[in-house]
Order: sequence, then structure tokens, then C-alpha cells
Amino acid sequence: MRKYKMFLTAFILLMTLFVFSVNASAAETGVWENGFYYEVVDGEAIIRRGGTSGIKNLVIPETLGGYPVTEINMENAAADIKSKAITLPKTLKRIGNVNSEHHFEQLYVDSIETWLTITENSTIYGLFLNTDFYVDGKIVTDIVIPDSKTEINTYAFHGLKINSVTFSESIQSVSTHAFDGSSLKVYVPDLETWFRISNICTYIDPEIYINNEKPVDIVIPENVDTIPNYAFEDFYLKSITFTTPIKEFGYYWLSPHYMVDAFYVDSFETWMNFNFEDYPLNHAKCLYIDGEAIEGDYVFPETCTRISNRAFYNYKALKSITLHPGIEHIGDYAFFGTGIESV
Repeated sequence: MRKYKMFLTAFILLMTLFVFSVNASAAETGVWENGFYYEVVDGEAIIRRGGTSGIKNLVIPETLGGYPVTEINMENAAADIKSKAITLPKTLKRIGNVNSEHHFEQLYVDSIETWLTITENSTIYGLFLNTDFYVDGKIVTDIVIPDSKTEINTYAFHGLKINSVTFSESIQSVSTHAFDGSSLKVYVPDLETWFRISNICTYIDPEIYINNEKPVDIVIPENVDTIPNYAFEDFYLKSITFTTPIKEFGYYWLSPHYMVDAFYVDSFETWMNFNFEDYPLNHAKCLYIDGEAIEGDYVFPETCTRISNRAFYNYKALKSITLHPGIEHIGDYAFFGTGIESV
């Protein structure tokens, strides 16, 4: 009986030590190395903590324990980051939860490609505020987006000191917050490229250069029937030439604070197929159709056989109009707000 009790006591003690050991392992799954506490997941190191107080430049290593460092995620260690500068390795793919109340004064990366790869899946809002951007050891204020990158994600350059960005034809989309906080010049090769990324103007007012020139006279390509949001809000245009009917005008496609001198359209047929729900003539001083100004005492030619709803809504250049018997239809509000004195 005594031996049985001794055996039972020893068994209970052994099980208690085993449970304690399991719990301790569950609570502490990472490793400390060179001031960083990290975990290994699928063969990649994730930094969870870093004893960095007092370090001026926080240099994230490429490897820890022989594993590539691919992520920084310090959800429970906001107080760890106090450095003025941070250097990121080319192995890094993601920045997760880091102290957003701390702003780095300098950011160091080896290439633009590395930085854009990091920002594809990162939460970096608030990490940078008027921050110097160093690429391969040199401060960079004029960014050239590589052809290999087709998307710029949220907050990619938020808070960095960027003067200009150059895009190639390969760019497909840019987040509305990608360049928040920047006074920016934007360079694109053509109008189609600009139309794909014009939402960049949502929260900033950049200077736009198309084919290295500030546009003054714009020709809308034949394959374009939609003008996107903010397309020309920050342009100061003299004229726009339309080669095909526009079916949709986006928000603030032109600035409400100024008017374009002239709209040019090749024919009445083209003009009458526009979408007039957005009142495009609110933005033009004069409309030219087939080279002729529609203004003053205007006589409609026989080539015009119908006048669409709101076709000349709020158009102020007309004083009087003469219509011919061949006009089969005049739409609702076609001349509303024009100030025409006689018909």
C-alpha cells in the first residue's frame, strides 16, 4: 500500500512538471537574438519585439537564426520602437503592427522595388512624417516607379519627402493615399496612363506633366468614352478636343473654379451623343462643332437634325438661335439657362 501511494505521488508530480513545461513552451515560442525577439513560421523569421531604446538607427537584419526576416509585427510592443531612423532589408515583405505614434526621421532601403514590395501588404500609416527617403545609401526625392510594379498601394509613400514621381505605361492603379503629405510633380507618358491613376488627386494637388510637358490643349483619344474622377482638376487647360461621345464624366473631372476656353467636337452627331447629365458646358466658354463656334446669333446648319436633352444646358455663349425645319427633335432643357433672347 505504501509503495502504491509513493508511486501515485511520483506520477502526479511528474504530470505536474509536464503540464508546466507544455504551458511554458506555449507562452514562449520565440527566440532572442541580437536584440530582436522573433518567431519562425514556414521557414521565415517574424520579428515580434526589439530592444531598441537608445539605438539611433534601427537596422533590421536580413536573417535571424539562419532564417530570412520577412515580417515585422510588434502588436504588443509599441514602446519598443524609439529610433530616429530605420533600415529595412531586401528580404522584408511586410510591416504589421508597429508603434504608429512614433515617426521615423529617415528610412533606408536598398531599392524602390524592395520598398514597393514591402508596402504591398503592410500597415505603415503614421510611421513616417516629413521623413527623408534613402535608396541604396543616397537620399531620393524624385521617384521613378519600375516597370515591374503595376500597382501602388495605400500609404506607400505617405509622409516621405517626395518631390516627383515618374510612372511608365505599365502602371495600372495608384491608391488615393499613396502620396499623402507630398507636394508632388507627377510625370506620365500619355493621357491614357494618367486616366488610370488620376485618383491620385483625391487628397493632394499635384502638378501633372504628360510626355514631360504641362498640358494646355488636350485631345481625348478615340477609344476613351469615360473621363475619370479628378482627370483635369489640377490642369489649367485652354482647350479640349473630343473625338468620340463621352458617356460619363467623373467627379471633379474639371475644376469648378475655372473654365476652359474651348471645347472642340468634330460633328453635331458626336456632340448629341454625349452624356449631358453632368452638364459639360458648365466648364467651357465656347463650343466649336466642325470648326465653327456655337455662339452669338447662331443659325443651326442642316447637318444638325436633333438636339439632345440638356445639349446646351447653361451655355452662356448664345444670344439667339435660328432653327430649320429638318430638326426632328429638341430634348428637354436643351437650352435651359443659356440666356437666349430670341428663337
